[in-house]
Amino acid sequence: MSVIRGTVWASAACSLLLIAGSASAQRERKPNAVPAPADAVRPQAEAPTIVGKVAAYEADKSITVEVKMRGGKSRQTEFSIVKDQTKIELLGDAKEIAVGLPVSVWAGKDNPKSATRIVAGANNARPQPGNRPNRNPPNANPSNPAEQPRAAQQPMGRGQSKGKLKGLDVAKNTVTVTTSNRATGKVETTYELAKDVVVLRDGKPAKISDLKQGGSITFKLSPDQKTAVGISETGKTLMAPLKSVDPEKNSITLTVTTGGRNAPPEKKDVTHELAKDGKVTLEDKEVKLAELKDVRPGSNIQLTFSVDDENKLVHIHYAPSRR
Repeated sequence: MSVIRGTVWASAACSLLLIAGSASAQRERKPNAVPAPADAVRPQAEAPTIVGKVAAYEADKSITVEVKMRGGKSRQTEFSIVKDQTKIELLGDAKEIAVGLPVSVWAGKDNPKSATRIVAGANNARPQPGNRPNRNPPNANPSNPAEQPRAAQQPMGRGQSKGKLKGLDVAKNTVTVTTSNRATGKVETTYELAKDVVVLRDGKPAKISDLKQGGSITFKLSPDQKTAVGISETGKTLMAPLKSVDPEKNSITLTVTTGGRNAPPEKKDVTHELAKDGKVTLEDKEVKLAELKDVRPGSNIQLTFSVDDENKLVHIHYAPSRR
């Protein structure tokens, strides 16, 4: 009898093992996972060509990036900027490209000495995981800037932006501006002009009709973001370390870095004479050029040139670093 029981139990055990094995095999033989469709695969973002800090910058012309190497050495690489083709993005509190800012540069595939994209500044407003803002709210039309998040339309901060003047319509009393930022790329937006709109050109009062199409402008908007209350047109800018100041000759000398991807960086001194009607500012205060003699050599100075004459220096600005 015990032999029969043992045989029964052994048979039952074998049956259970066979059933378990069959179920396991069926699970393994389940249809293979269906591969994700090609359009569901998210392409990898292209890495920047170089990441470092801004060593020199000349608007619409060139940018030089400095990369720290081992042993305390550094390497500088210059890229040309193609007007209306090089995409420039500013992060965090950066209002303009300045020497010392963190920067990433993507070089052109056909011309590695030119920059196709520049991202400058530190993104100090990163959202926490699980609490990321929705850049495109439900039902928003990405092609319509009026339906974009307000932050996406204000790349330069609260109520103030930088862009290119696309056009003026005196009859309709409107201005059209082209801006570019990370969220929307290039966007053309039309704003009404306030009755008392403040217009500046080279820092001096001007008429709205004096503004040049395609010119670089800074514009300030009303609280509802629909009306332009201030427009200032400026020429090219240059930011570089200070070499010296000569009040007698009314001139300033900066040290700029030149050189390309395949050429070693080279520093050279450039001197510019301040226009008779030009101005000098120390932070937000207008001062005499002689007061900059106390500024430590090597400090970053920004020069702004005339809208109509790129060789005419109209503004020298120095803001001490607060680091």
